[in-house]
Amino acid sequence: MAEKMRAVIISAAPNCDTEGLAEECAGAFVICADGGLSYAQLCGVIPDLIVGDFDSYQGEVPCEIERVTLNTRKDFSDTLHAVFEALDRGYDDITLMCALGGRLDHALANISALRYIDEQGAVGKIVSASEEVYFTSSRIEIPGAKGRTFSVFPFSFDSAVVSYLSDVEYKAEMLRLFKSRAMGLSNISNSDVLKIEVSEGDAVILLDK
Repeated sequence: MAEKMRAVIISAAPNCDTEGLAEECAGAFVICADGGLSYAQLCGVIPDLIVGDFDSYQGEVPCEIERVTLNTRKDFSDTLHAVFEALDRGYDDITLMCALGGRLDHALANISALRYIDEQGAVGKIVSASEEVYFTSSRIEIPGAKGRTFSVFPFSFDSAVVSYLSDVEYKAEMLRLFKSRAMGLSNISNSDVLKIEVSEGDAVILLDK
């Protein structure tokens, strides 16, 4: 199996804790979505690409860095445009940073971007100071999960059928989770690798740090 090509997209959610951002960006193709450039500069990260309409970045955009300038009147967010760029350039392992907090509509839009990444046959996650967010419509394996609390919620449909294939505190096999009832809330992984299979529908997985 070919090794995945990794990209990190730095978004511009306000008041983000940037701890671990530089480490996450190491060895990856780094894209700043508009004001995400401020976070990159704060952490000494030099991006490979900047995407945006530059309505949230206050400062001079470095001329030596490749730039994709967007129209301020656009259908998609700066972050989703950054996802488009990453996928178009062949990156199939995409991490979104500084993508949660602040406006709830932007946070939901960024979680929706994980679904788009999944639709394109790539893998994606959102990493913040307090949690990681994943999306799957099939099967997912999340390393480093032992002892951590996780929750699973249906995303695109009224329900999803899930099975926990690794050792967890509250076991489930072909369990139907309904969007209107938070049955998948606050489970605990007893295994280092958390394995979840979705056999019907799709799901968002939130893993506490």
